[in-house]
Amino acid sequence: MADKLKSYKKEYSYSYVFGASPTIELLLTKSCAAECVYIRTSYRDIDGLTDLCRKLGIPAVTSDKAFNVVGCKDSCFVFGVFKKFDEPLHGDKPHIVLVNPSDMGNLGTIIRTAAGLGIADIAIIEPAADIWNLKTVRASMGAIFRVRHQRFASFDDYMAKFPSNERYAFMCDGALSPEEITGNLTVSLIFGNESSGLDSSYREFCHSVRIPFCDKVDSFNLSSAVAIGAYIYARSVKLIRAKRQTDIKNPPRNLRRIFYLCSVRCHLCSVGRHARVTAVPDDFTRALYDALAAGYALFIVYFRDVVVYMNRVMFAYFLAYPAGYAAHVAI
Repeated sequence: MADKLKSYKKEYSYSYVFGASPTIELLLTKSCAAECVYIRTSYRDIDGLTDLCRKLGIPAVTSDKAFNVVGCKDSCFVFGVFKKFDEPLHGDKPHIVLVNPSDMGNLGTIIRTAAGLGIADIAIIEPAADIWNLKTVRASMGAIFRVRHQRFASFDDYMAKFPSNERYAFMCDGALSPEEITGNLTVSLIFGNESSGLDSSYREFCHSVRIPFCDKVDSFNLSSAVAIGAYIYARSVKLIRAKRQTDIKNPPRNLRRIFYLCSVRCHLCSVGRHARVTAVPDDFTRALYDALAAGYALFIVYFRDVVVYMNRVMFAYFLAYPAGYAAHVAI
């Protein structure tokens, strides 16, 4: 591979990914496309990159000269070489359709956004920016290896391939709001070029959608519009979900620790209670303590972030001064 390293050109059958993290993404998700990994002599392999290359049977070459050949900056210590690939889109999944995108940075950002929102299928209608250009790959931060992308010569070719998809065209004068997009998965979210957007002909075969904005701007940047529209859709069909603190079916990792602290505190409370047994011998008080302990356990499920800190402070205090705590309870 070293003998054909050159500055990137669109007609090449391979491209480069710069940076340790994006290169690791390439190895973990598309190792079949990876050809070689180059590493600077000053790189400290804290990510286990060389071990991963060895495990996957991919050459790892230490060479400072290679970085100068491909135009890497001095701050880049790793880059990967990979073969270009196309993956057919899935017909039963939502699509983001980009009609003639021209900015490579926008294209990479959209790919990263789509991957983060759980939309893994992107159609690109040509003419379009080069998806394998170094700017696109860099802006995607490795997400380009986690999504399926397919190029089409025209929008008619795309519609012929996926005729049953419900199509929603995002336009400055659209009729629907993003919240009105249907909640099924066979949906195409269609966005136009950065400068001209989508023309009125798209109304004939698409539902038009408008993202509201104030009069201080005339439109959103393409990558911003995709992020807003795709986020609202992804939330509506539950491709992503907000993390709920009260989700009992999926308790937080530190919940067991919280209950442990709670049980210790309740134990100390019990010690204090028995220390003053002559003062309150009735069963009612003992039942009241138990009810309070159960209520406290339920409380920390709902307000765990506050209670974690509170328990740490109180646990340290009562562990150091159990006698003082027993006396406090006896008051």
